[in-house]
Amino acid sequence: MAQTFPQWLGRYPMVDAEHVHDLDTRAALKEFHEKMPRHEAEAAAHKDYVHDQLVEAAVHHLTGLKAAHAAGDMETAKKHGVMYGLCVKRIDPKANIAGEPPPDVATRAKNSPGQGFRFRAHAGDAFALPEKSETTSSS
Repeated sequence: MAQTFPQWLGRYPMVDAEHVHDLDTRAALKEFHEKMPRHEAEAAAHKDYVHDQLVEAAVHHLTGLKAAHAAGDMETAKKHGVMYGLCVKRIDPKANIAGEPPPDVATRAKNSPGQGFRFRAHAGDAFALPEKSETTSSS
């Protein structure tokens, strides 16, 4: 069964309906502070929101990967590793997932509280797969 996500302004997916205020604030800042037209401010606010969700998910999976590896649970480490890789590739398609994490992931990971090593999905995983427009090639 496909999961449906709440929509901001009827066209932008969110992972939690309570994020409306955050998105409204981001859009208003872009519209009034950065002098963007409203439709561009909304699109840019959502793009930043998706990026932040992906960074949070990447941090979640990176810390889970490390904890599972340290505990010797290679199956869970593998699951976290796959999701970490998907998130990192969406953040930066040129990133080497086996290398250093992207700067914003590394910064947030340093300040992230530890977690258990059991696999648990992150809400930001919803944005980890490429959008349809990115997977279809023009023929």
